[in-house]
Amino acid sequence: MTKCKVSSKFYFVFIFIIVIGICFRFTNLDGKFYWQDEAYTSLMLSGHSPTEIKKEITDKIIRVQDLQKYQHISSDKSVFDTVKVLAQNDPQHPPLWYFLTRLWIGIVGDSVANIRVVSVFLGLLALPLTYWLCLELFNSAITGFIGTLIVAISPFHILYAQEAREYSLWTVTILFSSTVMLRAIKRNTVKSWVLYSLTVSLALYSYLLNLLVIFAQGVYIFIINKFEFSKTTLSFCIASFVGFLTFIPWLVYLDQIDAAGWTSAEMPFLTLVKFWILNFGRIFIDTDFGIKNPLSYLILPLFCLAAYSIYFLCKNTTRSSWLFILVLIATNTLPLLLPDIFVGGRKSGIARFLTPLYLGIQISISYLIASKVNLKYFNKKHMNLWNFLLIIIIGLGIFSGFRISTRDYPWNKSVGEDFFNMAQIINSSPNPVLVSDSSKVVRLAELLSFSHLLNSNVRIQGLLEPDSLNVSDQFSDSFIIQSSENIKYKIEQVKPYSINIVYQGTYKQLWKIEK
Repeated sequence: MTKCKVSSKFYFVFIFIIVIGICFRFTNLDGKFYWQDEAYTSLMLSGHSPTEIKKEITDKIIRVQDLQKYQHISSDKSVFDTVKVLAQNDPQHPPLWYFLTRLWIGIVGDSVANIRVVSVFLGLLALPLTYWLCLELFNSAITGFIGTLIVAISPFHILYAQEAREYSLWTVTILFSSTVMLRAIKRNTVKSWVLYSLTVSLALYSYLLNLLVIFAQGVYIFIINKFEFSKTTLSFCIASFVGFLTFIPWLVYLDQIDAAGWTSAEMPFLTLVKFWILNFGRIFIDTDFGIKNPLSYLILPLFCLAAYSIYFLCKNTTRSSWLFILVLIATNTLPLLLPDIFVGGRKSGIARFLTPLYLGIQISISYLIASKVNLKYFNKKHMNLWNFLLIIIIGLGIFSGFRISTRDYPWNKSVGEDFFNMAQIINSSPNPVLVSDSSKVVRLAELLSFSHLLNSNVRIQGLLEPDSLNVSDQFSDSFIIQSSENIKYKIEQVKPYSINIVYQGTYKQLWKIEK
């Protein structure tokens, strides 16, 4: 790659845009809807289990405040209770992020903003790590600068940096372990491979899909060494094995994972393709028009840009550089994509699962632009097409950042709009009771999320079986919430109640129960 000088004006613009990207991540942390996954996070952080909530609410009437205690930490539960309850109830989420977050909120408090800010701080590490990885791959500071800019104002990375989950930490571990591996290959010293072994352990304790990332790194090393057992491949095998050994204490809990979970549910192939298109566009622009809106598919030219960047990368870089990107993309995407196509499922339609793919594309585009852009003068007279393309990408990102900052229900929390509208109906009642299915963990998580929007006068009643429902005259209104009409049908079969819909949302429905 031809090196070119960078004007001082570009450095000023670079710092300015990075600051904007950082500000977007800290904006409206407490205002965005605290959806069911995040509410379940708070349950794990509190050290309580779903079983405890089920016992608390089933066939009983409790206050919203009684339910909210499962969203807050207490002195009788420690960080070790958090790790224990996570291992027993949600082992597919390794404990590192939860451990760090529990320590943090034990010091500063457990507000929604304080929980989410842990993800923000961890996500900021992705910026220097993106620069470092580009430097290792291409020995190009300009590629590193542009890559850092693209990640800094990417709406995808901004949104998941504000999520009370470990997704921003996953991004960091992908970048960190990859960079350390590339340095270990070049240096091939004991110290460098020991450091890589630590990154393997760190990655596994951060997110389970890092298994695919580590596998991709192994595939890459074996290919560049022509599948021979050289000193490098042997060092990799030993380092990764040692890293896996440290994961054994958590590995014993993974047999509790439900392999046929919600991600295996059938999705029409055309709908799945639409999600692929929408999610890909969201790494550059916040396309929140909806899957049925044609405007959402105006981002199709970005596919052409991504495809050309891969072609350009393969044509103009060393084999070790372009092969790393291709292996990272393929090895982390195909295991999700192919089963969805041939067996059925929706894993490849879930944006956060494809983080390695999006990082690979962003780095590839960064190299393409860095190779074409003119940053020596950085003024209108010397700008070319690629300068304007960079400006467009940055402009789309900044536009998306402002859009995300002002929205309480971005696309990854869009169900929140239904909950907000239902909460307004329930809160307007003088003395309401909300009946909820307490037989499934996902319903308990929804109820915990909903409790953040309900007034203190609302009462909660858990329902395990339809025939145990008893509508009391002490309440002015009785409501029931569910994602399907199954429970409504069962209740009407065994009870003399009339159940009428009062709100029909995109994802949720609210019914009113009357004798």
